[in-house]
Amino acid sequence: MCLALPGKVLEIVDAAARTARVDVRGAVRTITLGLLDAEPGDWVLVSLGLAVERISEGDAAETLRLLDELEGPAADGSAGRAHP
Repeated sequence: MCLALPGKVLEIVDAAARTARVDVRGAVRTITLGLLDAEPGDWVLVSLGLAVERISEGDAAETLRLLDELEGPAADGSAGRAHP
């Protein structure tokens, strides 16, 4: 199973090589845009260093909210515990 995370395109690093810097949940990394037409400010789904799809800002926000919600129990150490 692969997981793709929303990332906001910050800048195009090399237009010829189709690389861009994106912010993925606070981590800035360089990715390959592949065949996507993306510009600074666009949101993309990033999987294994490759932008696989452009998404709307609303879809990105909802996905990030869901990821934060899923991490909640793991972050507070209650994951896997039965609640009284």
